[in-house]
Amino acid sequence: MTSRARWPLPVVLGLGLAPALASVGIDAQISADRDPARAVREVLRGDHELQGVAVTVAEGEATLTGRVPTLRAKSQAIERSLRVDGIERVASELVIPRVEDERRLAQAVVASIVSYPFYTMFDYVHGGVRDGIVLLAGNVTPEREKAGELVDRIARIPGVQEIRSTVETLPPGAGDARLRLVLASRIFDNDFLHRYARLRLPPFHVIVRRGTVTLTGFVRDPVERNVLEQVVRRTFGVTRVINELDTERGP
Repeated sequence: MTSRARWPLPVVLGLGLAPALASVGIDAQISADRDPARAVREVLRGDHELQGVAVTVAEGEATLTGRVPTLRAKSQAIERSLRVDGIERVASELVIPRVEDERRLAQAVVASIVSYPFYTMFDYVHGGVRDGIVLLAGNVTPEREKAGELVDRIARIPGVQEIRSTVETLPPGAGDARLRLVLASRIFDNDFLHRYARLRLPPFHVIVRRGTVTLTGFVRDPVERNVLEQVVRRTFGVTRVINELDTERGP
């Protein structure tokens, strides 16, 4: 097992990130009647991933033990248990099976991010994996709750033990939204960069924040690096350009 697996692309999840995984399909607390442990078991039994979870209850605290396939299933078990009337706390002893090859786990995380249909060149999420813990950082555009949706997708990957995310949603603004559209048109119409237009997701990212544009990711060579910077710099509305692009062919 590697000490850390990283990827160039694109909060602790568990009890601490309930909003990202709180959709459990239960709108009201469930009455525990006289046997809260039985009520919790019945709630969990409705999900096939949670049917093997054992439950004990003492003084308002439910203790969950057993194996669950994913971090999302673990969070679901905790959330559903807390919806039972009379359950004030949940102690989770649930075990998520680990994977031996963290590079493959990192690859699965990357695949989950890049296949997210709303992940574009105007978003950039990067990070790494260590001991099953997924570390995420970067920026996403504000038109939807991308950061939470990405966490939810990654939590479904077998082997993920925890997610720590500092992914930031960029500030909303009509000016930045228009600027993204103009930049996409100018970049892909350029003779040097036109080949990227056929890709759903180019290898470079263009992060727009109140007129400041940060370029990151990869281009083919130093010529493309310079051309992309100049195209962005000469676009009306861009006030500053930060070029962090790497090249596949070196300097």
